[in-house]
Amino acid sequence: MKSFQFLILSFLIITLPGYSAAEEITKRTAVFNQRWLKALVSIEMLEDNGDAKPIGTGFLVRTPGNHIALVTAKHVVYSDQGKGQLTQKLTYRLNDANGKSVLVSDDHATNFFKSGWFPSIKYDLASRLIVRTDTSDVLQIQYADFLSVEHVQAGAPLFIVGFPLGMRSEKYATPIVRRGLVARSDPENIIVDGLVFPGNSGGPVVYEPNIQLGKAFTTPILQGEWFIGMVVSEISYIEPAISLQTGRARVIFEDNTGLCNVIPANIILDHLNSPEFQKYDNDAKNQ
Repeated sequence: MKSFQFLILSFLIITLPGYSAAEEITKRTAVFNQRWLKALVSIEMLEDNGDAKPIGTGFLVRTPGNHIALVTAKHVVYSDQGKGQLTQKLTYRLNDANGKSVLVSDDHATNFFKSGWFPSIKYDLASRLIVRTDTSDVLQIQYADFLSVEHVQAGAPLFIVGFPLGMRSEKYATPIVRRGLVARSDPENIIVDGLVFPGNSGGPVVYEPNIQLGKAFTTPILQGEWFIGMVVSEISYIEPAISLQTGRARVIFEDNTGLCNVIPANIILDHLNSPEFQKYDNDAKNQ
C-alpha cells in the first residue's frame, strides 16, 4: 500500500504544469502562477506637486489586433462613481525589465491611438488601448483565458490580485495577492468571499485549483488557470445609530463584510468583442 501511495505522489509531482524536473517542483511554494502578476497595472493620478497617487487597479489583455487593452472598473477612471467625467491626469505604472517602473500618461495613449476610453453603458467597466515601452516587463491575459460564468461554481478557490489601499512600490509595483472563494455565482455578478479594499477595484480574480493534477487526469473539477472576473466593489454591512430623542439616524456605521462583487469574465469579453471596441482595435492596427 505504501509503495502505491509513493507511486501516485511521484506521478502528481512530475505532472505539475510548467516544470520538467522533480527537484525544481520542490522549490515551488504556491499553486498560484506568478505570471498573472505581470498583467497588473497600478492606475494613478498625477497631483499638482508631480507625485502620482494610486487610485485603482487595471489589467492587460491581448486583443485580436495584437494590441494591449487596459481594463478596469469604470468608477476608477470616471468621477461620481463612474457616472461623471473622465478623471484628468491619469497615468499607468508599467514595470520595466531593468527593475523599476515607468509612468505612461493617459494623454500619451490617447494621442497615439487617436481615441480614448470605452466605458460600458450597463456595467461598471471601461477599457482602452495603451502603449508600452520597449523594455516593459508586462504580460497580457489572452481571450482564451476567460472563463464563462456558467462554469463558475460556489466554493471554487480563487485569488484576488490588485493594489488595495494603493499598496505598491514606486520602484517596481508588485500587486497584492489574497485568497478567496466563490460564494455565489449569478449570470451577471459573482459574489466572492474575500476581503477587498479601496484600490482593489479593477483587479482580476483568478481561478486556480488547490492541487493541479495535470491534463492526464479526467475529473469534473477544472484543472487549468482561468480569469473569472474583475473586482468592482466590496459588500458592506450598514447600520444606522438611531437618536433616542428624535428617532432619526444620526450616525451611519459601515463595516466590510468580507464579501465583494465581481463582474464575470464573459461580460468583459463581450465588451471587448463589441463592434465599437473591435473597430477601435482594427483602426489602430491599420495605423
